[in-house]
Amino acid sequence: MRHLLFTILTNIAICTTTTSGLLAQSNYSPLPVAHRGCWFTNQIPENSIAAIRTAKRYGYKAIECDVKYTKDSILVIMHDGTINRTMRKASDYSSLTTPINISDLTWAELRQDYVLTAEEPKLRTPVPTLEELLLACKKENIIPMLHSQIYESYSLAQKIMGNQWICFTEHDSLAVAARKISDCLILVDPQQDTIHTLERLQAIGGHCGISTMKKELLTESFCKKLRDHGYEIQSSIFKTPDEVQALHNGASILLTDFSLLGCDIKPVDSWNLSHFKSSKRLKSHETISMEGDSTRYGGLILKIRFIGALEVTVNVNRHYHLIHPTSETVAIGVRYTDDKPTIKITAKDDTKITSLEAQIFEF
Repeated sequence: MRHLLFTILTNIAICTTTTSGLLAQSNYSPLPVAHRGCWFTNQIPENSIAAIRTAKRYGYKAIECDVKYTKDSILVIMHDGTINRTMRKASDYSSLTTPINISDLTWAELRQDYVLTAEEPKLRTPVPTLEELLLACKKENIIPMLHSQIYESYSLAQKIMGNQWICFTEHDSLAVAARKISDCLILVDPQQDTIHTLERLQAIGGHCGISTMKKELLTESFCKKLRDHGYEIQSSIFKTPDEVQALHNGASILLTDFSLLGCDIKPVDSWNLSHFKSSKRLKSHETISMEGDSTRYGGLILKIRFIGALEVTVNVNRHYHLIHPTSETVAIGVRYTDDKPTIKITAKDDTKITSLEAQIFEF
C-alpha cells in the first residue's frame, strides 16, 4: 500500500446552517453524512428511523437515504429494487426466498406483511415513508440527503424541511428542476474533466457541487478548482485510506459507513502517551498499542501530532499509513458495535510524537 501524505486538522468545526447554504465551514471542516443513516448489520436497520436517531447520537450532521415508489406510488425509503436483503416476513420473521420487487407491492402490503431486519424485535419496524423520515430528521435536527430520481420527493422535502435538505441525483434535468423549487444544496455526478463539470454546475446554479465514488477523480487540483468556484465536493463511501486522502485533497462532505468525526457526548475513557507507556520518540519498527473494554455501540477518535512515518491501525481493520516531514496533526475516528476499541501504532522510521489523545465513547 502506498503511503498517504495528508493533514486533517483536529479542530473539526460543527457545520452551521445559513440562508445561502448548508456548509458554513472552512476547507478543513467536512460535513459528516451517515450513509443510509447510522446502521449496523442485523442491529440498526439501514434507511430506518432508528438509523436517524443513532446518527444523531453519534454526532453526524446529516444522513443519506434512498427513495423508491411502491406499486400505488407511495414514496418510501429503500435502497434496493427488491426488499429481500433488508426485510423479513412480519408474521414469523422468516427470510424471503423469492425476489420481491418493492414496485410490485402496495403500501398496505409492504406495511402489513414485512418488517426491517433486526435482532431486537422492537427495531423490526415497517419501511418508513419519505414523509416519516423527513419528520424524524426535522425532529432530530438532522439534514436529509435524498438520493432520489423522483421529483415528487423533492417537493415533499422542500415542504417539510424548507431549504435544509440535500438533493443528490445523477440527472441534470432533475437537478435543474430541484433548483426551481429550492435553494437547497444539490449534488450531481462529475465529469472526468473540470471544464465540463464547472459548466454543468453553473447551469444548475446556486449552492451545488459533485458527489463521486471514483477516488482517482478527487485529485488536489480537481478539488481546488471546484472549491475556488464555491462548489462542494462529496467523497462517497470511500474505503478507509482513500476516504482520508479525499479529505486532504479538498472534499468538503464525507458520506461514510464508518468514520466518526466528532460527537457531542462525554467520552467514557481517554488515553494519552502515558497510557501507552511510551516516550515521545519511537524508534523505527517500534510498536505501541492499547485496548479497551468491549461495548455494544461505541466510537473512537484518535488525535496524534508527529514528525516522521507511522502505520496506525484502529479496531484491527482500519489501516492508515502516515508520513509527515513536519509536525502535523491527524484525526482518525471510527464507529463500531460489539467490539473493543483498539489502537496499534508502529513507527516506520524514527518518529517524534508531539501529542497523542484517544477518546472512547459509548452510545
